[in-house]
Amino acid sequence: MISSFSIRYKSSFDLEELEIKAAGNPTEHILIQVFSGVLEQSRILTLIDEIQQRLPGVSIVGTSTGGEIVDGQSLEEEIVINTTIFEHTRVTTAITFQNDDLSAAGKEIGLGLKNDETRVAIVFGCGLKEKNHQGSGATECNS
Repeated sequence: MISSFSIRYKSSFDLEELEIKAAGNPTEHILIQVFSGVLEQSRILTLIDEIQQRLPGVSIVGTSTGGEIVDGQSLEEEIVINTTIFEHTRVTTAITFQNDDLSAAGKEIGLGLKNDETRVAIVFGCGLKEKNHQGSGATECNS
């Protein structure tokens, strides 16, 4: 059995519903997807930190959006969190910072997730990219 629900995130108070519904489920059976029309890095990092504090070890993936949908409403410049809880499925995540060679990025992710039990992958890619000028030389998505 799978249960899934979405919430509109404005503050840490909104995460209480997520925490209550996830209670009692192993974190390796929970997938949290963050869809953000808010492009403030500090706000997203705060949200991820709050989720990790409430549900240590949970798998989190996310992407920026040009519109968010929750409860049949189309929103803009909001953050929507979708949580899926699987009864038997174990969720694993991987990330790559390879953005110039999509084939290499796919191989890197595939190797990071390679497992006899792997059955499906959800991949969020970069639509736009910009060089990070903070000294790391990494490429980051700004879409």
